Amino acid sequence: MRYRRPARPIEGTPAFGTYAMFSADETIFAGHPFSTIGTAAHMRSHLRAAGRALLQPQVLDIYKYAERSDPDCRELVLGRETQGLPRGSIRVFYINGDEASGALKRLNDLGEPVSDGFNIVVPFWELPHYPREWAEQLNRFDAVWASSEFIRESLRTAGIEAPVVGGSVEIAAKPFLSRRRFQIRESAFAFLTFFDTTSFATRKNPQAVLDMFAQLKKRKPLDDLQLILKVKSGDANAAELARRFEGEGVMVISEPLTNFETESLVAAVDCFVSLHRSEGFCRGAGEAMSLGRLAMGTGWSGNVDFMSSGNSLLVNYALVPVGEDQYPHWRGQHWAEPDIDHAVHLAIRAIDDASWRESLTQQARMDIISSHGDTAIGLKILRELEAVASRSSARGACSP
Repeated sequence: MRYRRPARPIEGTPAFGTYAMFSADETIFAGHPFSTIGTAAHMRSHLRAAGRALLQPQVLDIYKYAERSDPDCRELVLGRETQGLPRGSIRVFYINGDEASGALKRLNDLGEPVSDGFNIVVPFWELPHYPREWAEQLNRFDAVWASSEFIRESLRTAGIEAPVVGGSVEIAAKPFLSRRRFQIRESAFAFLTFFDTTSFATRKNPQAVLDMFAQLKKRKPLDDLQLILKVKSGDANAAELARRFEGEGVMVISEPLTNFETESLVAAVDCFVSLHRSEGFCRGAGEAMSLGRLAMGTGWSGNVDFMSSGNSLLVNYALVPVGEDQYPHWRGQHWAEPDIDHAVHLAIRAIDDASWRESLTQQARMDIISSHGDTAIGLKILRELEAVASRSSARGACSP
């Protein structure tokens, strides 16, 4: 990552030729730390990872809209909060490209201009080409971090270079809630998928998981199989659609869960499934792998940074054009259509071959901790922040 001035300076940016001195010890992580959205979970994972690298960034809640009721989130964030952006600090913004303009304006309106520090943004995106109009907003920052190789390549199509910092999916070992808490049968081979109705269901593709499970039950009618759909509230019609499948070995969990309850749910099943058409990262699969659970996923997009045929159930796919209005900025984009027959084949082998299943989960746990564990990601964050501080120090020493 090279040190650069913003291509489109944030309002109030000092004139070219003046240099600030930045310290990795004065770092602010800004975003939505108490929210349940993906960027918020990513921000919290970076907070945990930074702590493993002996960094203690402060936290800025930009909008303060989310409830602060989750005990895990409160423990992680409270005590670190700041209400401002100290001059000369390094700020890491966990916001998407379409949020950038509004978030920066809000901070300026609150009397917290972002122009007197080094500003990094960590955006998510789920298609191969990053929208140009959002890229213009990202260029207002001093640097961009990518959370996966897929996102990095997408950003490159819009002329933005970004190092891959990734995100931690490590879940600490602890006593989890039992299957009984979620009404999962002890005897069942249980599959789990997350169905986010606040996002675009076409991309998450829960119908593919339902189709896979239906075919699996036909192929193995005497096996005790169960599919759990964890539905994030937001679209009553989508939740109702999912409920139509209850009673055929499919159970829907639609009530909000705490972070600990969600971790317990992942730990309670045998296999997490994401037959997505595209993912920027795919946190659920990574967290399942860190807990020693099987993960099944389409073999394309952000999840292949940590999923392979040697550590997970990687499903074949065909690339197809994104249909009209199936996703924002859909024109000229493509994504993956997972091979349901292949998914069924992998599921049957995993159920029938305990030795193979165990070898996959053991390899997955080792791979995840080494590449996307707290320490691994914390060291990447530390290196990037120290590089900023080192370059600013060198430039400051040479400035007139």
